[in-house]
Amino acid sequence: MGERKLLKHKCGIKFQASICLIVIYFRSLSDWRLSLSNGKPDGFTFSIILKASTCEIVLPVASSLAKQVHAQVVKSNVEADDVLFTGLVDSDVKSGRVDYARRVFDMMLEKNVVCSTSMILGYMNQGSVKEAEYIFKRTQEKDVVVYNAMIEGYSKSLETA
Repeated sequence: MGERKLLKHKCGIKFQASICLIVIYFRSLSDWRLSLSNGKPDGFTFSIILKASTCEIVLPVASSLAKQVHAQVVKSNVEADDVLFTGLVDSDVKSGRVDYARRVFDMMLEKNVVCSTSMILGYMNQGSVKEAEYIFKRTQEKDVVVYNAMIEGYSKSLETA
C-alpha cells in the first residue's frame, strides 16, 4: 500500500473509532442519567473519551464534548489520576480553554511532561509567552518535545511581533 493510501486509511480508521467512542459515550451517559445502568464511568473511560474528542478530524464536530466530559468528571466524583488529569488538560488546551486546563494542571500533585507540554503549547498559541516560560521552568523532566514546544512558540511570537 502506498504511503498516501496508508495515511488516508489510518486517518479513516482513527476518525471512525473516534466517532464510535463518542456515540458510545453519549449512549452510556444517557443510560447513566436515566439510572438504567448501575455502572459509572471511571477515570480511564473518561480519558479515552477525552482523547477521542481531541482528534483533529472530530474536533469541529464534537467541540462541546470535552466540556461535557469535564463536567461529568466533576459531578461523578471520579478518582482522578495522572491519566485522567492529562486527558483533561490536553482536551481543554485543544478546545482553547487554557484557563480550565491550568486549573486542572495546578491540582496535579506530580506534573508530568505531557501535561506541561500541553500547557506550554496552549499558552504559546494564545501568545502568553511568560506563562509558557513559567511552566517550562518548573517542568522537572524535560524531553525533546517540550523543548520543541518552546521553540515553536517563540518562533510564532516572533512572526506576530
